[in-house]
Amino acid sequence: MHRRALIASSAVIISTSSGCIGDISFQSSSQVPLGEVKMTNMLEDELEATIAVEKDDSRVYREKHELSGTANGPAGNIEIRKEWMGEVAEYVVSVSINDGEMENSISSDDVNEMFSDWGDSDCFSASVIPEQHDVHFAIGSLETCP
Repeated sequence: MHRRALIASSAVIISTSSGCIGDISFQSSSQVPLGEVKMTNMLEDELEATIAVEKDDSRVYREKHELSGTANGPAGNIEIRKEWMGEVAEYVVSVSINDGEMENSISSDDVNEMFSDWGDSDCFSASVIPEQHDVHFAIGSLETCP
């Protein structure tokens, strides 16, 4: 399925940098760059996630991560913060779970279209949320960039 079709077919959850879902009251209108990508596996089973990031049409990150499930202890999680993040550019974050079983992506243009005002936020956070049969993104605000 094409990336844009995947974006349209999945929900985007809005959260603050503290991880709470809630109202984000942004006050200034400028494009905000990607500041981090996070993922926590709250499913029972272990999963393998391939996370890729493109910046201005060039791949700057692609790595496979194995995240433990909750059946055998604490949920596996990752946090990706790189020095090339935080610059205004066109970012595309893509995730593939278990070799394409579930896939989704989101771009900085998509995120910036959702919000006309980012206030004091310097960057946005893209949190990957795997569910039983789908994968979503939660978008949060960050007061500082990497």
